Amino acid sequence: MTKFKLLNLALKIFISVLLLGIACQIAILFLLDSEMLEKINSKVPGSMYSVILLTTLLAIGLVQVQLSFTSFGRLGYFNLKSSGYLKSGGLTLIFFSLASSVYNLFIISYLSTESILLNFIMYSIILLIGVGLMAVADILAKGEIIERENSLTI
Repeated sequence: MTKFKLLNLALKIFISVLLLGIACQIAILFLLDSEMLEKINSKVPGSMYSVILLTTLLAIGLVQVQLSFTSFGRLGYFNLKSSGYLKSGGLTLIFFSLASSVYNLFIISYLSTESILLNFIMYSIILLIGVGLMAVADILAKGEIIERENSLTI
């Protein structure tokens, strides 16, 4: 249980940093004059807005995973609430990975070869983590059913 508490704390810190980054990006959008925004968007079209949306999507997915870890502490490992949070977090991370990959395809001419490779690796790993979270969610849901049947048998 201590490991989940540490992981929960680490996720809270990471989510806080992500939210701070999103807030800074939004503040920059409102503080910059239109000429500066044009310069930024002329290099990579729509980059500021896309990055804000993708980062928000990542934060939503991580919040769902963090909520499942909180449910582990309160309700035990096998419960449908944790399973639901993990499943929605996994789906959100999968969607983030696919949306980020599509965005990178649009801006591929602005990226170096190393960036393309590193982005592909990173988004593939996030996709696998999302699929893994969904698999664990299914295991937890089945474990909850078995645990409930076991308590009824006794």
